[in-house]
Amino acid sequence: MLKVKTVTRASEIHGIGLFADQDIAKGTVVWVFESDLDISVSKEGYESLPEVQKHFFDHYGYWSDQLDLYICAADGWRYTNHSEKANVVTVNLATGCEGQDVAIRDIKKGEELLFDYRSFGEDPTKVDG
Repeated sequence: MLKVKTVTRASEIHGIGLFADQDIAKGTVVWVFESDLDISVSKEGYESLPEVQKHFFDHYGYWSDQLDLYICAADGWRYTNHSEKANVVTVNLATGCEGQDVAIRDIKKGEELLFDYRSFGEDPTKVDG
């Protein structure tokens, strides 16, 4: 779940983006997976989903090697766009736990939150609208 104030709106990068609604200091935890709130699905569960639901996970989620699950944020975090000049990165926690995402530099209110999808094995050239 998000740990900072954000808003979603049109992004110059891709579709809808997630923007800071407050100044965020470098090192601030921005998002943490919370099993009681965020969505997780096993490989077997994913394979049994109808195509429209698979597409949802393919577009908004990611595979977690640490949890051996597909993860999808239940909040606006799913609208975080890719950039090679990311301002947020995952810091891995203990084995068996999903990491937490932190600001790697100061982020100003109104700035888009950006993540390098390659850091969790995604191919950003395959992201669709």
